[in-house]
Amino acid sequence: MKTSNQLRNELRDFINLILDQIKTLPIYTNAKDRLMELADLELPAHFWEVYNEVYITVVESLPTPELRDIAELIFKYVEKRLKREPVDDAAEIAAISKKLTVVIESLIKEIKNALGLDALDTKSVPFLGINIPVSLVKTC
Repeated sequence: MKTSNQLRNELRDFINLILDQIKTLPIYTNAKDRLMELADLELPAHFWEVYNEVYITVVESLPTPELRDIAELIFKYVEKRLKREPVDDAAEIAAISKKLTVVIESLIKEIKNALGLDALDTKSVPFLGINIPVSLVKTC
């Protein structure tokens, strides 16, 4: 009876053998070359025109300045990635994450204003005849 280590080694050797055989096929090198060509293609100018229109439309339609700020950060990050510019992913994502907490707070404030919770001096909202307790106050 074979042990699990022996089975794992035999399976790994079998998979490596199949991968080596696939790499020797002419279609593999042809497909690899085509993929490399596709990676080098530039996006057409029309794409950037549409991208900028979408960017402007989205940013202008957002209700709070904080949402507009985070949308701008995300669009600029995506643009850098699409243009293959050098990007510090960790720093960009950290900046977006920081803005996200500010965005959530601003959305809570907008929701409170829309529901008229600022005018109410209570911690519950009437819904279908029932007062539902809510807390939209920052507790930190």
